[in-house]
Amino acid sequence: MVLSNKFKVVDLFAGAGGLSKAFQQAGADIIWANEIDKYACILYRENFKDVYLAEGDIKDIRSENIPDFDILIGGFPCQSFSIAGKSRWLDNEKGNLFFEIIRLLKVKKPRAILLEGVKGLKSHDNGRTLKIITEELQGAGYLIKNAVLNSMEYGNIPHNKERMYIVGFRELKGFEMFEFPQKVKMTNMLSDIINLSEIKSEKYYTGKSIDILKESKGGKIDKGIIYQLRYSQNKKEKYIISEHDFCPALTLYISKREHIPIIKDNFDTRLLTLDECFSFQGFCDIKIPKMINDHMLYRYAANCSSVTVVESIARNLVDVLSNKEELNDERIDSSFKMNINSNTIKCPQKTLSQAIPDSLLDILENKNLISSKIETVVEKTTESNTGIVSELSDISPGNDDANRFHDYITEVITKIFSSFLSRPQKEVKIYEGRKRVDILFDNLAEKGFFYELKNNYHVYCPKIIIECKNYSSIPSNPEFDQLIGRFNNNIGKFGILICRKIDNKKSILSKCKDVLNGRREYIMVLCDNDIEKLLKLHMDNDIEGINNFLRSKFDEIIL
Repeated sequence: MVLSNKFKVVDLFAGAGGLSKAFQQAGADIIWANEIDKYACILYRENFKDVYLAEGDIKDIRSENIPDFDILIGGFPCQSFSIAGKSRWLDNEKGNLFFEIIRLLKVKKPRAILLEGVKGLKSHDNGRTLKIITEELQGAGYLIKNAVLNSMEYGNIPHNKERMYIVGFRELKGFEMFEFPQKVKMTNMLSDIINLSEIKSEKYYTGKSIDILKESKGGKIDKGIIYQLRYSQNKKEKYIISEHDFCPALTLYISKREHIPIIKDNFDTRLLTLDECFSFQGFCDIKIPKMINDHMLYRYAANCSSVTVVESIARNLVDVLSNKEELNDERIDSSFKMNINSNTIKCPQKTLSQAIPDSLLDILENKNLISSKIETVVEKTTESNTGIVSELSDISPGNDDANRFHDYITEVITKIFSSFLSRPQKEVKIYEGRKRVDILFDNLAEKGFFYELKNNYHVYCPKIIIECKNYSSIPSNPEFDQLIGRFNNNIGKFGILICRKIDNKKSILSKCKDVLNGRREYIMVLCDNDIEKLLKLHMDNDIEGINNFLRSKFDEIIL
């Protein structure tokens, strides 16, 4: 029997779907969501077509009509919590929604929860509001941790957004094991989100806030700086803030257009576009339906969760629930634990069909077969692997064998990286189909080189991009520029360019270093000789040898 590591998630008060997006990218399965806002539902359905969305008031939905799930997530309204205490909450429409969460937790009893609230929740009413929330969650059977995280420090997004995150577990061990993510170095810049050289729709170059800014600055507005109109606490006086390196926090007042951040591009002074606002939340590939007006969309963008921050939390939470160190040995039925030539078959985080050749899988499922038959299959598998190594030399550089080379690299890289990376995808369309990635992996590595990329070197790489070039010449600037164009805040900043040969290693490394120094992005170049070395290490089951090989290649770039 193989245990599934896909945890089922229910998203309450889903809005644009920032939390759903983050948990999907962390490998969870969103099975059910709820939202009352009609147009938010249209937006959510456009982006999560496979998720069942219950449109309407959560108070009208019976718990038995919600499927069983493992994790509850939600961004609950907390701005209306009364300083008078719990009794006043119950009289307030928005505050009362928190107790709908409690109602469902008591009945459905999911293993874990993640709730998002405003930063001020921690200090509201001298901490009494958070105390009551914590007590209610504890009363529902959950052990609680909370933290305030900034998108710049924990999401690698140049957006000064802080939110309170509340995580809870039913099991003591899960509570003890869970840790909020560590800070990451922010490598993304405003230029990664805002293109000053691209003219936008005419509607973005007009507005009351633009007129106020121009008047206050005497028409002297600096290019590339983000400005934002704000109100004083009494809401009678207006003032302007400006930032060079990041976007000020998007607020709910953004829907009034006066609070939309402003920037001067190469053409004129304009408002940030809707796509740019969603990108500052880490939701870069959102699909926006035409039937929703901008007034509503800006509000949804401001209220959207920071996808990259929540994804980091979600990955830690999923890892704890997986409890992989204990479950690895239990993912396969005990009847399948066999020993072949003193080398134990290991299939961590994979199904049997993914980890073992079909011919060997057939034998493992038949407990009465003798070991001599098993040894025969192992010999055939070894011969097959040897053939894979020799096949590369049979593929001719050039357009005629380009597809064959692409297919070959996909198969081989999937084998080599099977212990580190997951969910390989071929020819993945990005940027609404305008670009394509040859091969894309999820980087869920818990140790080794790809883990060290994230945690030791703080390289933002939730996914690993592989580009294949079956050229007779070595890669030049266009190939590097093409791979750079695939990097974004959802995919990451690390890619591997695979070519046929490297005649001038010094020139290739110089290009890799230019990308690193100029953009804080990372490109590793591998050729036929490298692929053959990695394949042989894989055939010898030398996982640490593969890691050391990749470490040495990375050192050549950064040192």
